[in-house]
Amino acid sequence: MNFDDKIKSFKPQVVLGVILLAIIVLLIVLSLKKERYYEPYKCTNYAMGTYIEQTLYGDESEKAVAQAVVNINELENQISWRIENSDINKINATAGNSYVNISETTIELLNLCKQVAIHTNGGFDPSILPISSLWNFNEGEENCPTKESINKFLPYVDYNNLIIDEANKMAYLKDELCALDLGGVGKGLACERAIKAYESNNVDSAIVSVGGSIGVMGNRKNNPDWNIAIRDPFKAFDDQYDELGIIKLRRGYISTSGIYEKYFYKDGKCYHHILDPFTGYPVENNLISVSIISDNGALSDALSTGCFVVGIENSLPIIDYFNVQAIFVTKDKEIYITKEVKDIFELKENEYSLNILDL
Repeated sequence: MNFDDKIKSFKPQVVLGVILLAIIVLLIVLSLKKERYYEPYKCTNYAMGTYIEQTLYGDESEKAVAQAVVNINELENQISWRIENSDINKINATAGNSYVNISETTIELLNLCKQVAIHTNGGFDPSILPISSLWNFNEGEENCPTKESINKFLPYVDYNNLIIDEANKMAYLKDELCALDLGGVGKGLACERAIKAYESNNVDSAIVSVGGSIGVMGNRKNNPDWNIAIRDPFKAFDDQYDELGIIKLRRGYISTSGIYEKYFYKDGKCYHHILDPFTGYPVENNLISVSIISDNGALSDALSTGCFVVGIENSLPIIDYFNVQAIFVTKDKEIYITKEVKDIFELKENEYSLNILDL
């Protein structure tokens, strides 16, 4: 039988069966690949004085996480005042004496800090260290400084004492008792550094949390939006993690400052870690938490503190200027949100009243 006869004798149903079998095998392979591909890769590590949680989707997730950890550690080594020879440590060490050469990253961050300080009229102040160093909110090590010590160092909390020479990449503090603490902005920037690592490794989607700051990116196939929980601040005092509400965010950053994060009681009075640069004591107003949503992680972090300090009314022009969105929660269980948040926020607790801010 020649080749043509063999072809003629081959039954069409057999050919069809072979094709169908091949299609089924291909679909199974693709299904398994899809299932594997969209299985999240998770990692938890510790840096910048807090736990860092990462959840990623994509083939290069493990590599991206490793790069994010490197990026965040490098950032901490640049901007932490506690780390010897960091840019901030060197600026503080030479305060009142000389300029210090610093990295482009630190220059950019200090410029952002000064901008936020200016527009919050000092509500956010990167030069808070002379006062913040007097307090200790770590459990078992709490310290409430004397009025005399606060009055002594409060005059040195003034962002105007920070001089930035952008052209020569240098910075300087005018007085030897001045000092910088970028704890109120660094975690948001850390989220940015993590997102940058994810994007450079072609990760499909990811979420990272560093302390009170969260960053998200990408587009998940089945659910494109990330559901970000806003913690119920009243339940937080009882170490419960109930959700006040959910923010649906596809890309961007959200940072929250709340008095429940670090606090202690002394003589029946609650002292929390959000310090007022004008008094040297914990902020006393009707707010219990502030969340800021932005496409800039460092900005969201700084503004969550600054807006908490200055209060809701004074925050409205700040929110408008920086084009960010906000969620304010008060001690009498009122929630105030900007208009754009309305469509992406779902309230979970019926005890709270929801109000829309008119900017």
